[in-house]
Amino acid sequence: MKRVVLLAAALAIAGCTKTVDEMSYSEVKEYAAKMHERCVKQGVKPGPEMQTCINQEARADQARRARQRQIGAAIADAGDNYSRSMQANRPINCTSTGGYGTVRTTCY
Repeated sequence: MKRVVLLAAALAIAGCTKTVDEMSYSEVKEYAAKMHERCVKQGVKPGPEMQTCINQEARADQARRARQRQIGAAIADAGDNYSRSMQANRPINCTSTGGYGTVRTTCY
C-alpha cells in the first residue's frame, strides 16, 4: 500500500514537469502565453523589457519543473528502495512434513 501511495505521489509531481523541448507546438504556444501573462501582471510594458521578462519567467519556471522532476525521481527511488528492503527482510516460512526417518522441508 505504501508503495502505491509513493508511486502516485511521484507521478503527480512528475506529471506536470515537461520541458519546453518535450512540449508540442500548441503546448509551447500556451506556455508562452502564460509567461507573457505573468509579465503583464507584473506591469511590464511591450518592448525589449517584455522579452527579457518572458525569458526570465521561462527560466524560473523551467528550474521549478526540474526541481519537481528531481523530487518525483527521489520519491520513486525511495519507494523502490522500500520495496527492495521489504523483500530482503521478509520472513521465511518453512514447513516440514513426513516422519519415520524421512522429512521433507519446504520454505517460501
